[in-house]
Amino acid sequence: MKRFMIGQFERFDIKKQNRDFREDFFGVEVTQMESLAELKILKDNINNRNLKIGIHFPLLNNQWKEI
Repeated sequence: MKRFMIGQFERFDIKKQNRDFREDFFGVEVTQMESLAELKILKDNINNRNLKIGIHFPLLNNQWKEI
């Protein structure tokens, strides 16, 4: 079973996505996005390409902080 995913970190990088993504990839793994706006850009791209999403905790940057 081959289920490769491309990683996106902090911001959705369309250049990276177009450069590194292969048609047989399963989806996109996302972590520490800098904002909900960046997450929406990523979500729209994933939906348009009919891909799956993997979440590498934390989803948003600075979402998890030790007190």
